[in-house]
Amino acid sequence: MLKIDFFNQVRIGEPKSYENMTVYPIFALNDGNVKYLTLAEALSKKLVKITEVSESGVVNELKVENFADVPILMLDGEELVGAKQNRTLNTTVLIKEKSTTFIPVSCVEQGRWSYRSREFVKHKFMVPFKLRAKKAASVTESIKSSGRFYAHQGMVWEEVAFFISSAGASSNTFAIDDAYNVIEERRSDYFNAFRYEDGQNGIIVLIDGVIVGVDYVSLKNAYKIYHDGLIAGYILSAISEKRIRKGYETIEDLINDFKNYKWESVKSVGLGDDVRFKNNNYTCAGLIYQDEIIHLAILNLTSDEFLTRRSRGGYLWF
Repeated sequence: MLKIDFFNQVRIGEPKSYENMTVYPIFALNDGNVKYLTLAEALSKKLVKITEVSESGVVNELKVENFADVPILMLDGEELVGAKQNRTLNTTVLIKEKSTTFIPVSCVEQGRWSYRSREFVKHKFMVPFKLRAKKAASVTESIKSSGRFYAHQGMVWEEVAFFISSAGASSNTFAIDDAYNVIEERRSDYFNAFRYEDGQNGIIVLIDGVIVGVDYVSLKNAYKIYHDGLIAGYILSAISEKRIRKGYETIEDLINDFKNYKWESVKSVGLGDDVRFKNNNYTCAGLIYQDEIIHLAILNLTSDEFLTRRSRGGYLWF
């Protein structure tokens, strides 16, 4: 079993709050040594190409071609838009320089299987944190049972349907994007409350007084690019969900428990090792390369929800 020394390598900043959400900034004591491009940077410089694996396509896999001289970081929960249907990454992947890699993904657009474009682009926001959490837990179980980074696709579609419904959105293709469009006005208020701070590497997020997520990226310039997208993934839950959660109520509780986490490690899809831990309330996943934590996510799994099937394969929660 692996233990990860994380909280001794970072400083936690002062909290900021807005309505039912509180965010603590995380600052690494030292910037990362492993250099890479974020997906957004690579796309803007035309150094990466993301496509279906073939003309006919495969739902749970995509092809990534890295033309850059350095690796490209793609985060678990990033949404890829276009091609035959929108997808989200099942795990964080560091794509080796000058290489082709096939990455595991899940569909977040149930009602489309036709080409909208030949290549994928990156959505500016991450998928909602609860979807990330349930997907990560599912991937962890898949790794244990089959060694594959797969998520339960039906569960992913259920979560997408939940957020579309709870946001009061309509979507012809059951795409998670449409949930974000509905909350545009309120989202800007949250963004203003939780602006990026210079030198920041991550966040600890509380909703209704319970820690719901931790996200960390090793390079400060890389985290800056991800900041708003990560915050958005929590905002949708803060606005849409009205459910009691169980979990850590203080950072001290999190840190003390984290010391006892016993992580499992497997070879990543790309460079480095994929590390995971799960208990009753949280699922955790990260990427370690050259003895450095490149990405770390701790996500709250708990919620009280009841669902009933409705037409077109979607679900309603009460």
